[in-house]
Amino acid sequence: MRSSRPFKVRVASASLAPSLALAFCLNAFAADAAQPASAQAPVRAPALGAPALRDAVAVPLNQAITMIGNRNYLGALLMLADADAIADKTPTEEYAIAKYLVVVFLDQPMPDMEAARGAYNRQVASHGCPDAEQAEMYRGAMQMNAQAMDDTNVILDARELAKLQPLREDEVLILANAYFRASDFSNAAAAAKAGIDAGIASRGEPNPDLIQVFRDAEAKLDQK
Repeated sequence: MRSSRPFKVRVASASLAPSLALAFCLNAFAADAAQPASAQAPVRAPALGAPALRDAVAVPLNQAITMIGNRNYLGALLMLADADAIADKTPTEEYAIAKYLVVVFLDQPMPDMEAARGAYNRQVASHGCPDAEQAEMYRGAMQMNAQAMDDTNVILDARELAKLQPLREDEVLILANAYFRASDFSNAAAAAKAGIDAGIASRGEPNPDLIQVFRDAEAKLDQK
């Protein structure tokens, strides 16, 4: 239900306040919408400086990368399965396998969004992502989890992303909606209000979707 009430800000939980301050201290939102993960993450070898992969993992992984480049997705999945079968994988190995599983699941002729989401969450759980790729990983995981309305993981991904760089406007909206669906109306209102303020500061007007989330969250808080 829409409301014409003026904006007011309630105090969000103490756990969110520092990350909001970090996430929304920005001059302008990024203008471009998020690209698909396959566009953000071209096929490439593990980042330089990352711990070396064992040959038992690296050999089938490199074969999978070559097959992805040739659009042989079934062959790539078989090679990734061989790499995944190796016992006692390191965090770096777990991350590398999950990273290319995402590429296969999203780039194959019939994309498997749920499998890609699982592979993104596996990347996050691996704790093996190189620093240079962490923002891309959390952004992709957050977007995929948002499509599935997995609000717990959306919130976790967004908080981790906000530690690395300011959230974009579309990401603020994803986070605010996740809080709202999770019935955390205080944080939903706080996230939406921060996004509204950033939109006004950057282009002189707020995002109407963020206004709606803010008003809906405030209305829920007023019912308590």
